[in-house]
Amino acid sequence: MMINLPTMGKIITVSIAVGIAIPGLCVAALKLPYATGTSFVVAQGYHTSPTHLGKDDYAIDFTEDGCEAYGKSALAAVSGTVIFASQAGYNGGYGTEALVEFASGTRIVRYAHLIPGSIVVVPGMKVLQGQRIGAIGNTGFVEGDTCVAHPGTHLHFAVYDILANGSYGARDPEPLSGYVGIVAGTWYRSDNAPSSSQNERISSAGGAVRGTSTAISPFPSSSSPAASSSSPSDRSPSSSVTSSIVSFAPPSLTSSSSSTDDADEEYCPE
Repeated sequence: MMINLPTMGKIITVSIAVGIAIPGLCVAALKLPYATGTSFVVAQGYHTSPTHLGKDDYAIDFTEDGCEAYGKSALAAVSGTVIFASQAGYNGGYGTEALVEFASGTRIVRYAHLIPGSIVVVPGMKVLQGQRIGAIGNTGFVEGDTCVAHPGTHLHFAVYDILANGSYGARDPEPLSGYVGIVAGTWYRSDNAPSSSQNERISSAGGAVRGTSTAISPFPSSSSPAASSSSPSDRSPSSSVTSSIVSFAPPSLTSSSSSTDDADEEYCPE
């Protein structure tokens, strides 16, 4: 619920229970969290039990056929500041994961189930859209039999609002690379690649070397196609992938499934 409050002659907008909406704040549009030119299928989408509920109501599980996704780079969907990075551990079912704060500290992106030791960012580090976060794996509470060598391989991707009490509330991440209405069983082609100026800034910061898009390389090398809102899928989904990959990330008891209304949200120009 949104209400207007008069404060010293000005009107401020406050969002009850789902954080604060700041008038005039532009929010960067997010991109798919994997290399430009590649396509991943949504194995588990929004509002699905047992795991995409509560604060993870708008979580998305991305994967590929067989073991193809294992070891590929999870890329920053939006620029921000790393607030948490765990190279190992169960972490409430998320496994090896990183959290990045953005939108002037009002939102969080989670990249979970990464390969132990693959995270190349640290808390306090500034990351840019398209920068490598870590490698997609199967740590934490996952299951699946499509990839025999690494069962349950996928990237758990979720966006949250930081609520007034410090807990996280579910946030619809769309548009993602221009796509809206993202659903399970559909393949989505990414256009997430850093610009030339971003490459220079990231390289000068250290800890990232430009390379190919496979395994543990930090950046995609192919050109960036425009997202197609009319045809979000560029190949047919594999039923074996969508039926066997399940993410287990139990929602917090203090989480909220509410999502802020984006009707008046302004996206920053690229």
